[in-house]
Amino acid sequence: MKLIRTALTNLPRDIAIQTQALLRNAYRDDPEPEYNYGPQLPDVVVLLLDGNFIAGHLAAYTRDVTIDTAPATIGLIGGVAVAETHRLQGHARAMVAEAHRYFVTRAIAFSVLFAASPAIYRSSGYRDMTNTTRFMDHDGTWKDLVYRDSMVAELANAHWPSRPLDLCGPTV
Repeated sequence: MKLIRTALTNLPRDIAIQTQALLRNAYRDDPEPEYNYGPQLPDVVVLLLDGNFIAGHLAAYTRDVTIDTAPATIGLIGGVAVAETHRLQGHARAMVAEAHRYFVTRAIAFSVLFAASPAIYRSSGYRDMTNTTRFMDHDGTWKDLVYRDSMVAELANAHWPSRPLDLCGPTV
């Protein structure tokens, strides 16, 4: 097994095709023909390779946000997928750890994600986030709500504030 961290635009065509197949399988309920990274491409993707097989994917974004009224930069994680044959072996945790290393090199103190299965991320330091979150929904409208299954990890010696979070754009 090998982890690689690279820009999405640097993926060779065959790797990009395999990655899309993994993501289509993981996100079957999404009506899009290809995984939608959103209007902002991730800073990096973390891929898990088993030989020439793409067994895992994670997209890591940085985002300028406001917490209450204070500007901040946070990490956002999305598009986490592990092939069915490789699940329950700690690979998601390894990819999250690699994303955290990237965020720390950028002096980012917090990582936020919106989990379909929150229990998976607790071993990576995530806890429930109770902030009211403002974000642009898929239909272009702005929403303010406490996002169920939103989670935060503190990556530096800083405490996550329980103040309103404005993502200044869509979730990932």
